[in-house]
Amino acid sequence: MEALQTAALDVDEYVEIRPMNEWMREASGQPVPKQLFDDLWREGELAVLFGDTGKGKSALAVQIGESIARGRAIYPFGLTAKPKDVLLLDFEMSEKQIEMRYSADHEPSKGDVLKKKYGFSKRFHRLVVKPEVLYRNDGRPIEEVLRELLQPLIVKTRASVLIIDNITHMKRTADSHRETVPLMKELLRLKRRFGLSILVIAHTRKRDARRAISINDLQSAGMLANSVDNIFAIGQSRGDSAERYIKHLKPRNAEALYDGAHVPVFRLGKIGGNFLGFEFARFSSERSLLAEPKDGANWPLIEQIKQMHDDGSSIRAIAEKLGMSKTGVHRHLQMWHPTEEAAEEEVAERSFDPTTHVHYFPGCEEYDAATDELCELDESYDDQETDVDRAFRDREGWLVETARSEARQKYLSKGTAPKLSEYAEYKAFKKAVRKYNDSGGEVVQEPIAYIVRRFYPSADDPVSPAVESSCGPPGLATEPENPLAGMRTEFDARRHLIYVEDSLEDGKPRVWYKYENDSLFRYERDPTGISRTRADAEVFGKFVKLE
Repeated sequence: MEALQTAALDVDEYVEIRPMNEWMREASGQPVPKQLFDDLWREGELAVLFGDTGKGKSALAVQIGESIARGRAIYPFGLTAKPKDVLLLDFEMSEKQIEMRYSADHEPSKGDVLKKKYGFSKRFHRLVVKPEVLYRNDGRPIEEVLRELLQPLIVKTRASVLIIDNITHMKRTADSHRETVPLMKELLRLKRRFGLSILVIAHTRKRDARRAISINDLQSAGMLANSVDNIFAIGQSRGDSAERYIKHLKPRNAEALYDGAHVPVFRLGKIGGNFLGFEFARFSSERSLLAEPKDGANWPLIEQIKQMHDDGSSIRAIAEKLGMSKTGVHRHLQMWHPTEEAAEEEVAERSFDPTTHVHYFPGCEEYDAATDELCELDESYDDQETDVDRAFRDREGWLVETARSEARQKYLSKGTAPKLSEYAEYKAFKKAVRKYNDSGGEVVQEPIAYIVRRFYPSADDPVSPAVESSCGPPGLATEPENPLAGMRTEFDARRHLIYVEDSLEDGKPRVWYKYENDSLFRYERDPTGISRTRADAEVFGKFVKLE
């Protein structure tokens, strides 16, 4: 009996109990964790990024690491943390693969030497472990090997950020449960001991590319989901093999802004000609990006036969009209089924309760109706519609989105939301468009001046005096001392006028300026993203503000 008895646990030594208010007071003295990759990964968090093979997980991991090391955000994600030392534990890429990814594309006619190599931040460190270290057969658990390996390197590099690409390579057997749990416990221990922020790259299970990404697609999902603070994933667009999107699947301390209804879409390619990375393209819904089934069936013919049959044509009549056998028509008709998207929409119409959506607030119906009306106009074809009309509609859509966002914030803070008609900028824009249309394009007010200017870019174009005098901030074209006057002008994706100081080889702006809320801001694009700072008042003088 004595042999079975164990020593009593010393509660005072291992357990701490205090009133909740004391815990709150202690926490108030600690800083709020800064963003490393928007709210998808913050300081002191253990996060997981996963995706299918070949979708760019390693490229995004390197891009995130370089972004943190330089303190430069990957647009449109936020980065509020100061530059940090980053340690990349790399099991995926060889030295030559890295050189090829971060140099200009090889041109055989110019020899075998790669040109225009990218220069990484000195804060960014890469660690490669020889296989015999991790996979040695001496009976020692993998988590012990990991601990002995990482602890001195973290101290040596002073790294506060650890990226592991890929956790699959740290498993010695196919028993994912037996090895994943102790590995994650060891990472949590390292996180607490050294104050680390850790990002783990992982694979997906085999999945249907037509289906929305979920946490269940992550290998060892149950064990990983319970251990980590955030989980986000990479998906691929159906329409463009170079397009990827990022979806936030598990947030712990923030609302999931980038959910299936609102995912950022990127192009995977050489940014600046020598950095393989993700470059922002637009926002979209995940449903519109999902892959279509590719089963070899002639779906246009199947849809045509189904439509003819629904219109009352017999199998014989359809066969005669299409030059097919009756058996062939019958087989194609049997193959028809509603598309997955249509079936989901039907279910959604029956069961969706809009008041349960995270972005819902009382009064949002007015904003959503305005957006739906603009979308219907986009989908309808009108050969009388001009480029200016379409530009006005795009601008109105952006204003409605902005007004809806601000209305939701006011509802959350004050309990009531303003009407769309009360949004000053939207109201001024609608009034200006009416005056422009009523005058046949002669009366151009400030809210639409930039839009009109886009369609009269040259001095040789027939520009009315009203348009010419009202386009752009005062003095941009008439006062030679304004540094913006000599820059090339164009419009960004949201139809905002920008002044381009320098461009990349592919024509994209590298350095440009834009007025926001009557103040001038400078933008600069580099492989890690786009930085935004206020324009230098000593250079631009009075032109840093709109009069």
